[in-house]
Amino acid sequence: MWRGTPENQDPDRPIEVMINDGFIVGFSPTRLQPAWVAYRVADGENQQRFDRPLMYQDDMRLPEAHRIGRSTFGKLGGTQLHVGHMAPNAVITRQYGRAGQLETFLMSNMSPQYGSLNQGVWADLEDAIRDIDDDPERDNVWVVVGPAFAEHPSSIDRGDGKQLPVPEKYFCVVVDPHSYPFDTPSKVNFDCFLIPQSASADSRPEDYVVELADIEEATGLDFFTKWGRELALDGPVSSVAMCDDPDDERRPVSRIVASLEAQRSEQEAARQEAKDAIAAAAAEQPDPISALIEELKAEEAAILVQGRPLTFSEVVRLQMIQHTIAALIRIRDELAAIPPDPDATPPIPPVPPEPSRLVTYNVVDDRDDKLKRAA
Repeated sequence: MWRGTPENQDPDRPIEVMINDGFIVGFSPTRLQPAWVAYRVADGENQQRFDRPLMYQDDMRLPEAHRIGRSTFGKLGGTQLHVGHMAPNAVITRQYGRAGQLETFLMSNMSPQYGSLNQGVWADLEDAIRDIDDDPERDNVWVVVGPAFAEHPSSIDRGDGKQLPVPEKYFCVVVDPHSYPFDTPSKVNFDCFLIPQSASADSRPEDYVVELADIEEATGLDFFTKWGRELALDGPVSSVAMCDDPDDERRPVSRIVASLEAQRSEQEAARQEAKDAIAAAAAEQPDPISALIEELKAEEAAILVQGRPLTFSEVVRLQMIQHTIAALIRIRDELAAIPPDPDATPPIPPVPPEPSRLVTYNVVDDRDDKLKRAA
């Protein structure tokens, strides 16, 4: 691991270091989840696609008292919790294949994340890390992630008296050695993020940039101690903050900053394309059902334009959009077949649904009341 593992400064939280093929876990037996996870980011030669494992697995290296079972985390109050990977599936799988992927599904790699964070800002950050490319002029990027807790965190019951505390925030430290010699502080970019569970869905990772000292204070961990603290790591180490000025040549922009900028540009372009499509559809299709169909088609196109494998939530959303479009087209065609004068002909008898094509939904989130308005 780059410049050594984080040092634990919390005497009430012992940490057990667990070595996997693809990443390292600093596991906290008192909190039953990682205190930190570290992994390298590299392209790897294994480009084979593997199916997502169907289940999570307990880490049998841990004693039974420290295992929390392989079931998902349910809800905390009314908030949906996701089984949050600390070492991400995609980055590890492309370097270490199926064995590395299965390691990422061990519960020793998991922490209870709010669903809105897991599929929102944290997903954007993981996607940007995944998109970092190898550079023959630079050393590999290293990432250290983990939870940060409030003084009295809420917890979820895992049975047998085991209480799993829910973090207040998550940290991410991205280390980018950009010039030789790579062990000199001036030759390395650090990008530090501390993201709350309650992060807004429309926010970006760049909104949560902090200094390394802030993460150390929030976690009780000391990072890169093999460098020695006299090397001024307590200063402004975030290249996100340092490289706002394009003329600043103190150090090159880090690869995570470049990846986040590219991601933001792609998202803005996709949103603009969707807006343009909606506007064009509204101009050409004055009836509300046709306009809604075109709006959903634009949203479908925005999902398909990602240029990467879709997440599970994106696949579910895409399927719902496609089924809704099909249903709205059928409704529109049936309405168009009704004569203008309803008294001129008897009403059209209802068409029984075809069981083989019947689709039902339990709607839990109707964005902008689209389905309600269509109904």
